[in-house]
Amino acid sequence: MEGCFRPTHPLARIHPHGLPPASRTTAADRRLPAPQPWPVPPQPTAAPPYGFPPAPPARTGPLPADLALRFLATTIDGTISMVLWVVCYFGGILGFVFITLRGWVPDNQATVITGILVSMSLGFVVMFLHHWLFTARWGRTAGKFLTGIRVVDVATGRPPTVWNAAKRTLVRLAVQLVPFGQVANALIALQDPRSIRTWHDKAAGTWVIRA
Repeated sequence: MEGCFRPTHPLARIHPHGLPPASRTTAADRRLPAPQPWPVPPQPTAAPPYGFPPAPPARTGPLPADLALRFLATTIDGTISMVLWVVCYFGGILGFVFITLRGWVPDNQATVITGILVSMSLGFVVMFLHHWLFTARWGRTAGKFLTGIRVVDVATGRPPTVWNAAKRTLVRLAVQLVPFGQVANALIALQDPRSIRTWHDKAAGTWVIRA
């Protein structure tokens, strides 16, 4: 009977008490190792030497209006402003001629100069009101409406306040009166292609985006 339970492992002939401690296995030792996480392949940091380069990440949020749309909107608004200015100027001149013929003011050189200055000032006031009120109320003038762009506040994303719209309009009119002011304004906008903000945008804290 003793020979029936004799261990069959080859090392048992050397060690009479069975397998040596290093060769004994338990149920815990026979378990499979825990699965390891799948290694993440390295991401390419540069364009591959073949094919097309990787596409840039998609941009989220509002898109800035490019200079071509802004130039077209400025041309339309400038035409409207010029028509308003001409109407106000000649309307003022005709008004001074009328009151002079009625004898309400003296007919002299001072009256003529005053009539010209008042008429020109009236035209600029109407131009200012045209840009200011439309920007403060809807964030867009007629030109911006036709080109599909609008002015928003950088902090809120809504049309600018009355005060910010006034600052924006004043700086814009001042830039237009300076020789080559529009060219310098465009160069300032090109320095930041992500937002394309001009002088009057930075002064008023505004941003022109696509509607």
